[in-house]
Amino acid sequence: MMPVMHYWTFDLASLAILLALGLLYGSMAGWRRQRGAGLYGAGLVLLALVQFSPLHTLALTCSMSAHMIGHMLLLLVVAPLLVLGLPRRPTGWSATHIDRLSAFFSTAPWIGWLMGLGTMWFWHIPGTYRASLAHGDTGIIPLCTLAGPSTDWAANLIHLVHPISLVMAGVCFAWPLLGPRPSQRMFPLTGVLYLFTACIGCSLLGMLITFAPAGSYYPYVPGQSYYAMLSVLPAGWPAEPAVDQQMAGLLMWVPGCLIYLTGAISLFIHWITDDDEAGQIAPVH
Repeated sequence: MMPVMHYWTFDLASLAILLALGLLYGSMAGWRRQRGAGLYGAGLVLLALVQFSPLHTLALTCSMSAHMIGHMLLLLVVAPLLVLGLPRRPTGWSATHIDRLSAFFSTAPWIGWLMGLGTMWFWHIPGTYRASLAHGDTGIIPLCTLAGPSTDWAANLIHLVHPISLVMAGVCFAWPLLGPRPSQRMFPLTGVLYLFTACIGCSLLGMLITFAPAGSYYPYVPGQSYYAMLSVLPAGWPAEPAVDQQMAGLLMWVPGCLIYLTGAISLFIHWITDDDEAGQIAPVH
C-alpha cells in the first residue's frame, strides 16, 4: 500500500476555477504585478492543496476531521488571503466593481457576517454534509476526474459548488475587515465585535458536532476505498468513526474560534495604539 502522501487527485473543474481566478487577478491588475500579489498567489496555492492533496482524498473517503481542516482552510485562510492580495490599483472595469463592493460592505457588514457563518452552518447540516462528499466506493481512487469522483452528475455538481461557496462566503466575511479600500474598512472596535460573535457561532457549531450522537455527521460507507485509506492514515490520526467526528468538532470549536479571536485581539491592539482620531484601520501592506 502506498503512503498517504501519494494519494493526490485532480479534477478538471477545480483546475479551471484556479486558472480563472489567476486570470481575474491579471485583468484587475492590468497584467502587472502589484503589491499583495504574493498573498493572492498564496491563496491560490493553498486552494489547490485543499482540492488536490491527500487531505482531500482522506476527506472524501474516510475522515471527517480531514474534511473539517479543508473547510477551515478555505473559509478562514484562503479567502482572507485572496482579499488581502487584491490589487491596490485596479484597472478598468475592476476599479468600479471593487469600489462598489467596498461601499456595500462598508454600509452592510452584517451581510458578510451572515454569509460567512451561514454558509459554514449550512454545509454542516448532516444532509448537506453528506451530499457535499459525492463519493462512491468503487474500490479505486481516480487520479483525475471531470468534477468529482461520483458517477452521479448532480452529486459532482454539489461537490464542486461546496468549496466555491466556502471561498465566496469567506471573501464576503473578510471584505469589511480586509478589503482593498482601507478607508472603507470596519472601525476596529466594531471589528472586534464582528469577529468575537463569529467565534461564538463557530464554537457552537463545533460543540454540536463534537457532542452529536456518533454517526450523525459520519457519512462514510465502509468499502474498498474506505478501508484502503484507513490503512494509510498518518500515525495518531483518529480511525474510529466516533472519535473522528469528535475530532472534527473540536477542530471547528478550538482552532477555528482561535483564528477569529486572534483577529479580534489584533484589531483591539491596533485601536489602542493608533493615534489617528478617525480610528480607521491602517492600510495592509
